Amino acid sequence: MAAEEDYQAGNYAESLEHLETVKMMLGNTNEKVMYIEIINRDIKYKLETFFRNNPDKVKSKYFDPKSLIQVNIDVVKGIADNYEMYKDISGIDLKPRQFYLNQAIEYEELLEKVKVYTVEMFLEEFDSIEEKALIAEMSSYYIKNFAETVPLDKLNDIYKISKRYLEINLDK
Repeated sequence: MAAEEDYQAGNYAESLEHLETVKMMLGNTNEKVMYIEIINRDIKYKLETFFRNNPDKVKSKYFDPKSLIQVNIDVVKGIADNYEMYKDISGIDLKPRQFYLNQAIEYEELLEKVKVYTVEMFLEEFDSIEEKALIAEMSSYYIKNFAETVPLDKLNDIYKISKRYLEINLDK
């Protein structure tokens, strides 16, 4: 399936376009198509929000997506590793140490997934609120309609995504 190949290559937008074509040809969706779409949208959302939180660095002529993510990994790991020292000298309220450890894990997952990201992609329109709602809706639908028929590992992947986007929507 071309959508899977694009996903593996890090071409998440192209993968989503292929999935739309497949859904049109099928007249609907199925558990395999929906799984790939949710996973794609989740990664694309994480990458978009990460890079949109660093706009000056993305627009730099020296922009390297992997380096930017690695710098953030190093920063949050540094805070986590030296948490007590930062807490004592910073004079600001730090989030719990586990927050920084979790942030490092999320950034490491992004680093593993980012293969293609350009300034042109950054300049495309992106509605984070709409995308969050769509991911939450799709993952809930997947769990409700395919829980009995899909492998447990895939259901677990989607459940984790669903939980994260439900929490995001509750925060807003």
